[in-house]
Amino acid sequence: GEKPYQCQHCSKKFSLKHQLDTHHRVHTEKPFECRLCGQRSRDYSAMIKHLRTHGGAAPYQCTVCLEFCSSLVAMQRHVKTHAVQDFPADWSIGSTYLYISHI
Repeated sequence: GEKPYQCQHCSKKFSLKHQLDTHHRVHTEKPFECRLCGQRSRDYSAMIKHLRTHGGAAPYQCTVCLEFCSSLVAMQRHVKTHAVQDFPADWSIGSTYLYISHI
């Protein structure tokens, strides 16, 4: 129950430093941006939840066939079903994310 990490802006306390770091974004930034509508979020989990408001969209979409995947692992598995030449020369797995991370 010990919470040694305290927010300088609102005095909330956290037991782990990464929890404080994530919380700090509430006051300073929203680094995750939806590629579908531009809405921004302070953390990854909130962005994934937001993406589902777009007709239940999963956070990853195949560049080749436009199929959605619910996890990065599932997308990595899915892209292997396509031939390498089906992808643009500058393609990367990051292009399948339906969000942009500014961190």
